[in-house]
Amino acid sequence: MFDIEELDQVEALPASGTTHAALDTVDLATAPAEIALAVLAAYERCLAAAQARQFAALARLDQLREVSKDDFTREEVAAVLRIATGTAADRLTVSRITCDRLPTTQKLFAAGELTAMHVRILADAVEHLDPSTTALVEEYALRCPDLPVGQFRGRINHAVAKFDPTGAEEHKDRAFEDRTLWHRPDPGETGVLVLRGPAEQTTTVFNLVDDLARKQIPGDDRTLEQRRFDAFTDLVLDDHVRSNVTTVVEVTVPVDTLQGGDTPGELRGYGSVSASTARALATGERVSWRRLAYDKDTGVLAAVGDTTFRAGDLAGLFAAPVEAPPAAEPRYTPSARLARYVKARDVTCRFPGCTRKARRTETDHTIPWAKGGPTSVPNLHCLCKRHRVS
Repeated sequence: MFDIEELDQVEALPASGTTHAALDTVDLATAPAEIALAVLAAYERCLAAAQARQFAALARLDQLREVSKDDFTREEVAAVLRIATGTAADRLTVSRITCDRLPTTQKLFAAGELTAMHVRILADAVEHLDPSTTALVEEYALRCPDLPVGQFRGRINHAVAKFDPTGAEEHKDRAFEDRTLWHRPDPGETGVLVLRGPAEQTTTVFNLVDDLARKQIPGDDRTLEQRRFDAFTDLVLDDHVRSNVTTVVEVTVPVDTLQGGDTPGELRGYGSVSASTARALATGERVSWRRLAYDKDTGVLAAVGDTTFRAGDLAGLFAAPVEAPPAAEPRYTPSARLARYVKARDVTCRFPGCTRKARRTETDHTIPWAKGGPTSVPNLHCLCKRHRVS
């Protein structure tokens, strides 16, 4: 029988060798799902703590590399860990950055509160930053240490663009110079095609293909991935398809950025982009603006404008009054205005780790409508079809 006290005890275990021994006594062959999940999470904390010690060992070895120019530390690490020499060199670098320049990160890592992947992403992001900017990025990132890896990466990218705008512009220039398209043959007469370059272009291409793929024909039994592939090849090879398609690119741009500031923007489907990229996207042809107002203290969305403005009409944008958040509605299905507000607030599906765009989700009630839950901003959230509970 399921014992709630046993679950509480497992969840409260710290990341330590003693914890590992205690977890080993849990009979997973008969444990209910709740206990199995708690044990899984506890082992993850233990694994992180052990990897933090491994990082410390690697950092020490990295220090010793300076002793001799004919050092073979990376080769020794590669042999011990049974990995490639290049991978060993990367681990040495990440470990050194973590232990030398990210003290709070290392502390949380050792306590099992951050995974090695979270730490690696942060260390990679700050490698070329000066100490003061590194501290700002670390502090900003670690305000939300429980984020899934993808969202944590997005938060770090935003922090780098925010605190190092000059570096972000230089990185954008390098991305343009390094743009590439390459093909790799795979077994079974298949191949892999990779397009890499500036985010505004790769995101636009993907959104265009995704929009086409989602126009499902009745009786079409292809998967979404298969329809994306077919839509992409049609775009490249079929002149008729290419000349009759449009897509939507959404970018959130702070007002000060529109006026020439350095605050980064947010490209929907990608993440933070430099101020110059955000301005270029917001002032292009066939662009319209809709105002989003955020609380200056909390950063929470306060209002979504009902009016659209032509690109460049700052005077009109400033002159229009700030709309109040939508009121509760006496019906199950929210109006277009209320749904627009909730989707602008949530950005993606609210299920942890899901990155499905909010415009591809459904608005659901936190407290079910059938149990008296209102159709209101506080009680609505976005969930994709897979994660929505009817």
